[in-house]
Amino acid sequence: MRPRVWLSRTRDVALNLALEDVLLKTAEAPQCVLYVNSPCVVVGRNQNAWGELDSRAMQSEGVELVRRQSGGGTVYHDEGNLNFSFHVQKDGFVRRTHTDLVSRALASDPVRLPWRFGRPPVFANERNDLCVYARDMSPTKEAERKVSGSAYRMAMRRVYHHGTLLLDAQIDRMRFLKRESASLMESRAVESVRSPVANLTEIFPRLASRLSPENVATAIKLEFERVYGASDIVEYDERALYDAAIEERYNTLKSWDWIFGGAPEFSVHAKGDSPLGYLDIRISCQHGIITQVSANSHDTVAQELVGLPYDAIAPAPPSAAPVPQIKPPASHAEQTIRAWLYEHL
Repeated sequence: MRPRVWLSRTRDVALNLALEDVLLKTAEAPQCVLYVNSPCVVVGRNQNAWGELDSRAMQSEGVELVRRQSGGGTVYHDEGNLNFSFHVQKDGFVRRTHTDLVSRALASDPVRLPWRFGRPPVFANERNDLCVYARDMSPTKEAERKVSGSAYRMAMRRVYHHGTLLLDAQIDRMRFLKRESASLMESRAVESVRSPVANLTEIFPRLASRLSPENVATAIKLEFERVYGASDIVEYDERALYDAAIEERYNTLKSWDWIFGGAPEFSVHAKGDSPLGYLDIRISCQHGIITQVSANSHDTVAQELVGLPYDAIAPAPPSAAPVPQIKPPASHAEQTIRAWLYEHL
């Protein structure tokens, strides 16, 4: 079987991720998937969206949350990002292989970014992130700017390495990736590692016309074929959902149980003045559902929160998941506590 390069013609993040997951379990030859998503925030499978993200900012701009199958940190996607995914046999897999492939592609036709400071234009750091040196700065560690991070997933005999490449993204929307709250959250979730970032068009402004997603995808495709040989080119769009395996994975990725219920166990502690007096409340959650509550006052009322989804008492980012059914408050006091928590969490 020949290698394949999959070129997406859909901006649906859940569909692009679903194809990746299915290829991991079904493909035998090397695969390369290249796609662009509509604006969204993607968290790793072991992360807590409530702990990572500014839900209110995402709500105000209608930016969707998605959870992927691979590990790693939270990333922002829009039409200024090109996403890549490489699927190969697990035996002999080296994480640096495809990071270097993308680096070479950006220095090759039709992109041809020039070397700077005696180094390739885009290079891998010790974390296997793709980086550049900031403009008007000397080539030091402090001048490194991340343009692509990576995540990985293994299943049986196969592995994929995927990442997102900042070409001309709305970097100001990275503010979605920082949560600030008066409450204290403790979680077993993986926290994102924050790094200074840059768009490639910012570093190479005179070559911005070469840095379109289409042009960069062509460069990566050509470098993939130089490594793995002549490949079949497959374009796909929403009709991929006619495949039962892709449709099943797609529906899972858009479900509340996956997007929010997939959060590792966590607890929050909120305290302060309320219409009911001073409140000090501790809440524990599993699979996005409140399992334990303790309160310094009105504890009997607070126990009514047990069994509710966490987004009944805390703002959640927009998502494609249907909102779970939430039972109405049993009393005015419970309604007041819910409203107070929603402001503090």
